[in-house]
Amino acid sequence: MPTLNDSLGKPIFNAIMAVLRAIFALFQSILHAILGVIQTCLAALGTTISGLAQIFEGLVKFILSNIVVVGIVLAGIFLYGAYTQQSGRAGSNKKLA
Repeated sequence: MPTLNDSLGKPIFNAIMAVLRAIFALFQSILHAILGVIQTCLAALGTTISGLAQIFEGLVKFILSNIVVVGIVLAGIFLYGAYTQQSGRAGSNKKLA
């Protein structure tokens, strides 16, 4: 026949273990929440970097695909500047006396 000490000891032990499990679950949920926030921040940073890389990739592709047009425009500007300087028209650096 169990004694009074034996019959009270087991429920008290179970109650203490339940409290400890609840405290552990609380800390575990807090840790999961913190790690979730960190993971979200890192994912946002990675998405931002990926977006910037795609923008620069598109810009480089655009410039390289239109390099002939850009070259023609720059050559035209250079030739126009040389022409106006040589003919003495507006845009030249000649001083009037």
